[in-house]
Order: sequence, then structure tokens, then C-alpha cells
Amino acid sequence: MFKINLLLGLASLGLVLSCNSSGDVVGMDEIDLNGPHQIIHQISTTGSTNVLIYNMGGNKFIKLSDTDNNMLQQISYNNNKISNITGFYKDANNGGAVTNFNLNFVYSGTVLTSLQGTEETAGTTSDVATTFTYTNDKLTKTYTTRTQTVAGVAIVNYAQNDLTYTGYNLSQSVFTTGVLNANIPMPGVTVTTTYSGYDSKVSYLYGIPKEYAYYSTYNSSGANYLSPNNAGSVAIEVMGQTQTKNYAYTYGTASMPTVATEGTDIINYTYQPN
Repeated sequence: MFKINLLLGLASLGLVLSCNSSGDVVGMDEIDLNGPHQIIHQISTTGSTNVLIYNMGGNKFIKLSDTDNNMLQQISYNNNKISNITGFYKDANNGGAVTNFNLNFVYSGTVLTSLQGTEETAGTTSDVATTFTYTNDKLTKTYTTRTQTVAGVAIVNYAQNDLTYTGYNLSQSVFTTGVLNANIPMPGVTVTTTYSGYDSKVSYLYGIPKEYAYYSTYNSSGANYLSPNNAGSVAIEVMGQTQTKNYAYTYGTASMPTVATEGTDIINYTYQPN
């Protein structure tokens, strides 16, 4: 079964992921990259004990974890492309149930075309398949199925994430979950997230592989992983109810955010040591 806001802590931290460590940069064509750009190390929010930690191995992003032990992603590479991600996440909407996952990345040449793997929750295993659709070199749709076999009958849940852009920045994500009935989609929940008010600075998650950004769309985390800049406003609409968060940024010496303020929340970004 699909979960909304799956990766705990990510939505509340307002992450924006943008580009990669191998030089193949998402949406950065129109941004001046001259200067001492930094690689993210930790993200924390005042009043919360949870901290997101980005680990690098050499010049590669190899692990994402949090101090509250709600999630773990371990990343493997082949020929400088992500080949596999394994780990777990806890679902607060399902009694804190732990899901373990193992996803392989499938390419056509250098283009990521699909994810293939498994997820296991409380002893029940699902086969996972995700396909990616691109328009003019931008990711515009992610479609995922999770298939469980119960008493010889296949039960297929699906999720579709439709993405639109203004320039290079993501303007809207429409994430719909449901069940396939005789291959006919029966929609359940739709989460529409609208992004606006971008700054002109490089995202604080500069340096993360673009294939990781694409992978992140297979579940809804309430986060924007596909924009080269930092969104000033994020509006999330679920079942007719909308919550809007407005961010104000403080920038450091590399013209990258060091602090984001949203209401009474203060989000701090620290970068890898040079």
C-alpha cells in the first residue's frame, strides 16, 4: 500500500534537491555555477531532535540517514551511475511499521528508465516497478506499481506522479495513488503540491546525483527534488485542504542557503567540510 509523506522528516525540512556530483546537472544550464559551491552534510530544524545526515564517499553521495532512525538509504554505483538503493523507512500513518526496500536502477544508455525491486513490510513482500517519462529532457511522469500475491491473487497498488515546470524549476507535482482493478486505475488519494517564489541562488542540495532526484519521485515526500533554485512557497493540497509554507532564506559565503525560516521554524543547513 502506498504511503503519503513517506520519508519521515523530509517534508518538514522542506528539502529541495537539484543536481549531481558527476557534472551532469539538473536544470542548471541557466545558472552561473562559478564560485565555491558546497555539498550538503546536515539539515536540522529548531525544536526537533531529528537531523538528516548526507554521507559522501570520495566524490559520491553514498548514504542518507536520520538521527531518529526513521529512515536509511544506502546507495551503490556502477560506472559513476547509481545502480542500487537499499534501506528502510518507518510509516507514521501505519503505526510506525518498518518497510525494507531494495531497488535496482535500469538504464537505456545513460538515461534512467526504470526501477525494479522489492519492498517488505511486516513479512509481506511486494514487487516494485517504476517507469520514468521524459519530455524535452525533463522528467514529467513517474509511474509505480507494487504487486502483492495473496492466496494466488495479485493485488496491484499504483502511484503516478505528474510533474510540470516553469523554466527549469518544478512548479507542480500531482501524486495520485490507487488500486488497479483488471488493469483499470481506481484512484484513491491525490496530493497536489505547488511550488513558487523561487530565488536565483543555487539549491542547498547542490551535488546530489540527478538519478537520485528521479528516484525520489516514486514516493510522495512532500518535497521538491527537481529544481535548481530554492522555492519560497510550497502549497500542499490533500482532499480539498491546503497547507501553505513560506520560506525566507539566509545565504552564506558561497551564496547558498545556510538558514531557512518558515513561521516559527528555523531550518539549518550545514555543508561538507572542504
